[in-house]
Amino acid sequence: MKKLELGGVFILALVLRLALLSYRINVLNITPLQNSPDAIEYLLLGKALLNGWDWSSGYFAARPPLMPLLVAAVYTVFGESQTAVAVANVILSAATATLACLIAAQLTHSIPAARLAGILVAIDPASIANSINVQAETLANFWFALSMLFLAHTIQRQKVRDAALAGLALGLATLARPTTIYLFIFALPVFVFIAKHLRDRLRLYFAFAVFPALFALLWSARNLAYIGEYTYTTVSDFNLLFYRAVSVERWARGGVSDDAIRREFAIEVERRLGSSVDPSEVDAGFFWRNFSDKDGRRVRIMRQMALEVYLAHPLWYAATIPAGVYHIYAYTDMFGEPFVPELLYNLFLYAAAAAGGVICWRRRWWPTLAISLTVIGYITLATLISQTTGMDTRMRTSAAAAFAVPAAVGLLTAWETLFRSRRNGRGLVEGAGLDERQPQ
Repeated sequence: MKKLELGGVFILALVLRLALLSYRINVLNITPLQNSPDAIEYLLLGKALLNGWDWSSGYFAARPPLMPLLVAAVYTVFGESQTAVAVANVILSAATATLACLIAAQLTHSIPAARLAGILVAIDPASIANSINVQAETLANFWFALSMLFLAHTIQRQKVRDAALAGLALGLATLARPTTIYLFIFALPVFVFIAKHLRDRLRLYFAFAVFPALFALLWSARNLAYIGEYTYTTVSDFNLLFYRAVSVERWARGGVSDDAIRREFAIEVERRLGSSVDPSEVDAGFFWRNFSDKDGRRVRIMRQMALEVYLAHPLWYAATIPAGVYHIYAYTDMFGEPFVPELLYNLFLYAAAAAGGVICWRRRWWPTLAISLTVIGYITLATLISQTTGMDTRMRTSAAAAFAVPAAVGLLTAWETLFRSRRNGRGLVEGAGLDERQPQ
């Protein structure tokens, strides 16, 4: 692609995100800190690093280091400005749209498809809304998209360097946000389509897996040293109990409020710890003390209690999955529920991606299909395992490029079918700029 085209996608994405940020600050008087309840954690950790804190803070057991380091870097240059941190996120989100162009160009060999994929990410309401939050999703999404790009390069060039760079970017995405921690394992089938020979597949896969595995092991070792539990983040088990298990328990018991169940769970955690906390003093917000406590026993207890709930109510566990899928893919909290333009865009994107997936299957574009389905499937599964409530489409922004590439293929093919082939008789592939063959 030409630099001018990439710049156009970047500017489109940047303008839309800055416009929303400006509107919320100057018209609605909503600061970036107020856009998300998690923002304060990253801002305080970043400030603490500048003030000489070491890595022993309990909150680092919950929040991996990359976003606090970004906050510290922004604060060093621009002072303690939460708006500057939001603008940094906006720039990263716009850059992610540009990466979607490059990913599509590598996977489809089509400049029109590359342009369209970038535009789809640039105008994605979920990506726009979540880019102005002072949270780690946008930073993680940038590194994740870069990992996808290097995977696409690996398909084309079959080089260990590209596979290693894909793994390095994936490891950095995990150091920003833990969602992708196990993706390097789930990505193993992708390498069946990347290389023809078993030796090449293993060589490229191990080059890809080494960095994310190493980063996960080292950060988990850090948590073992500071809280006494070998875990990558306390957030995972916290969400398992106080979101996913609460949802299951509420459905199983019929009508009991989330707050009441969380209070019961919090009291039970204290009882199993042997704590002297008086249950009468435990309110609905008491459960938050389990979020990043330095006592690693809490992590084990939360995990055990969550599994007990799941095993006690397996049917209700399954029954809550559709609600979780709806939350991941339907709407963004910032726009309200439901925001019709966003719902229409999401339906359009998913339908186009499904059509593009069918086309990739028929043309035997296995690497493109494998990468897209692995990313979408993993992000969906990883999210549903940990929670089905307390979330919105920010969870699926990690897979924006994975949706955009097949969606671009589907839309371009539809365009050719409906218009160009009738007008000048050219074939689908020629008119749409799509190559039937895909090197593997």
